Parts: sequence; structure tokens; C-alpha cells
Amino acid sequence: MKRSARKAPTRRLGLLDLPLLALLGWVVVARSPLGALGWFLVDRARGSGSELPTLTAYFATGAVPTPDPEALLAVAPAAPPPPEGLPEPWRSAARVVLSPTDEQLAALDATYGSEPNPELALEVAAVGRAQRDRAVSRAQAAGDADPERYAVHRRYLPVGAQREGDRVVGGTAALATALDLTWPLEVPHRVASGFGERDHPVLHQKKFHNGVDLPVPVGTPVHAAQAARVAIVGEDGLNGRFAVLDHGYGIRTSYCHLDAVDAPRDAQLDRGQAFARSGNTGRSTGPHLHFTLKIGGRAVDPLVFRR
Repeated sequence: MKRSARKAPTRRLGLLDLPLLALLGWVVVARSPLGALGWFLVDRARGSGSELPTLTAYFATGAVPTPDPEALLAVAPAAPPPPEGLPEPWRSAARVVLSPTDEQLAALDATYGSEPNPELALEVAAVGRAQRDRAVSRAQAAGDADPERYAVHRRYLPVGAQREGDRVVGGTAALATALDLTWPLEVPHRVASGFGERDHPVLHQKKFHNGVDLPVPVGTPVHAAQAARVAIVGEDGLNGRFAVLDHGYGIRTSYCHLDAVDAPRDAQLDRGQAFARSGNTGRSTGPHLHFTLKIGGRAVDPLVFRR
């Protein structure tokens, strides 16, 4: 008589398995190149006109979290900085990110006064002088170029210090860069369509608008909102001719529906330098510039930062 084969017991998901699967799913969606590509496709389906992400950027050092720019609106204007203290816009950005006491702000000013480097003053406040100096020494020993820069030596910090340094140095630097942006047009104009949900003028349905539309005649000079590298120059059916500028610290601006881009990819631009001409290309109902500001990959309302 044959002995029946015993079936292996079926393992069911335990209570700990579900949170682990959820965590794995979050990492894939929010912290991986695959997730970045997925969000890009979602944005394009929504008609927000986002640019294709650089997938390797998710593994690059210096990728930092950024504070909510809307927090700026809740911060009262600060008194002018002391002559040798942390200058603007770093000071206002630090007040949003750190919410420092008067004593902490005075310590920041003292560090900056002895060594006028905003990154250094912020990192000392975040992780201490000793940990910073050790990380710089290790970067020097490894032969890294420009070891004094936080983005270069941050990988030699302990994990906890690195996380706090990213929040304080990276978050403050990103916000300071955004606060110092200039407007891309110098001619009189209005804002025809603002940031957020709107009735799309072509598709006639609700779509998220990730920037602002600024009507100007074709050929109007378009200026760099801050010193930048030309990261992307391209053309597609939605954005028409467009350019993306990288201002560092996770700050990028996009300029769409252009008639022409006069600066090549990887060109270095000064703040306010004319580099393109507005147009009426792509999915457009009339001549205008579509201007987008992104902080850490997230589109924010550029009007919040308009001087």
C-alpha cells in the first residue's frame, strides 16, 4: 500500500510580515529609481509636465530632505543680521529649518564670524566641530576633491550625524537657494494660470498644474532664476521646447513652451542671465512661459518665493 505524500504546510503571512512588506513597498516607491520612474509616468498622465528623472541621482551623495516651503509664510520677519553674523537668505532659512533659540542663533553667528562659511556654521551646529573635522580628515585621506564641502564629506559621518546634517545643512541650503531666486521675466506680465488643481484649457478636465503660466510675446528673453547648470534641453508634444536648470541643493527650475534655447546642455549660467526665448510650442493655447520650481523633486508654488 502506497504511503500518501505529506503536503508541506502552507505558510501564511504573519503579523510581522505585513509591516515588512509595506516598508519594502514604500522604499521601492519613494526611495528607488523604479519609484522615481513610476512617479514620472503618473505626473505625465496627470498632465503636470514633469521631466524624466535622472535615475542615478537616487544613489548620489548630497541628496537631502527639504522643509515645507509653505512654512515660510508662518515665520515673522527677523531683525537684520549682525554685521558679521549669518547673512540672508541663509538666516531666514535657518530660522525655518532649525527654529533656533536666541542662544543657538548667536552661536551660529559666532561660528560664521570666525569662518564665513554658511555650510560650516550650520554643520557645526548640527553635528559638532569634532565630528565635522573627523569627516573632513577622512575625505582628505581618501583623496576626495573639495573635502571641506558638506556634500563631499557627509558620507564619512556616522549615520545619525549624517541624518541630522542632511536636515540642517541640506534643508537650510535648499531653502536659502530658493529664497534667493529671481523671476524669469523682466518685462511686465500677469499670471494667467497659477499653481495647483485647475480646469485644463485643452483637455477640459481637472489637472494638477505644477507651475505658473506667464503670457508674454514670442521671443521674450527668459532669464535664469539663479546661478545654474543647464541640466536638460529637450522638446516634446506636451512641454514644447523646454529647459531644466539645476541650481544645486536639490533646487531645479523648468521653462516650457519656449521658442528657442540659446544655452547648450551643461552650460553654466549666472543669476539673471538670459538663456532662452519664450514661445508657443507644445500643448499651448497661446504664447506664454510655463515656469516650474522644484525643491527636492517636489513641485512647489514659485509665487511663494517671488520677490
